[in-house]
Amino acid sequence: MSLSGRHLAVGADVWSPWVEMKGEDSWSGIAVAVFAILAKKMNFTYHYVRPLDHEWGRKLPNGSFTGLVGLFQVADFSTFLYMDWWGVLLPRPRMERDFAGFLKPFAPEVWLGFGASLLVTIILGVILRALTPASLPDIKSSFNMAWIARTVMNEATESLPLSLSGRAFLGTWMLAMFVITSAYSGVLTSLLTVQSITVPVDSVEDLVSYGKIPWNLERGTWMHGRYAVGPSYVLRVVNFGSGTKSV
Repeated sequence: MSLSGRHLAVGADVWSPWVEMKGEDSWSGIAVAVFAILAKKMNFTYHYVRPLDHEWGRKLPNGSFTGLVGLFQVADFSTFLYMDWWGVLLPRPRMERDFAGFLKPFAPEVWLGFGASLLVTIILGVILRALTPASLPDIKSSFNMAWIARTVMNEATESLPLSLSGRAFLGTWMLAMFVITSAYSGVLTSLLTVQSITVPVDSVEDLVSYGKIPWNLERGTWMHGRYAVGPSYVLRVVNFGSGTKSV
């Protein structure tokens, strides 16, 4: 295929390492070298035209385009030479102080269940104490709030109840607390021994919800218009959050 020596106006702008400028009319880079080979093989000459706004091209509300696309009346895309992948750059994760770390050995549902069982145990203990006949000498030892607190803290329990019902009640609670505290201490020890580092952002949704990392969109591209009216709420948030700081 030959263009019979025709002269073409070629729109281009700096995009390292593909297109670079060393002076006003000195172009270099991978794409520049490829285009020079095409010009030689297809017999045409050319000169570069750089858009004044230095944008790739985005559609304006009035239907016109900016940047490189706006330089021409008709635009079409050829087969790509290289596929460029997008990614999110994050600082290296570092260990941070977690003041709520003592709650992590158990899931929220387990803590809710523990709180509910503690409340039920206290209520049953108060009822047991109230139902104990006043004529019995061990009325005060049928239930003691200190027993509940001491078993939770793994402390020794003194002044054990004298009645059979009180002993059965306290024994059941002590057995349950032995299982819970053993599991808690084991999981907590493993969390303190093996440090776990979580990457806070692994998707666009994470980036929006994380709230600690600013982001920008490349200036003058289709992403601004596409994200502004995108079908996903996350895309619209990404476009709005980039503001005028796009690069």
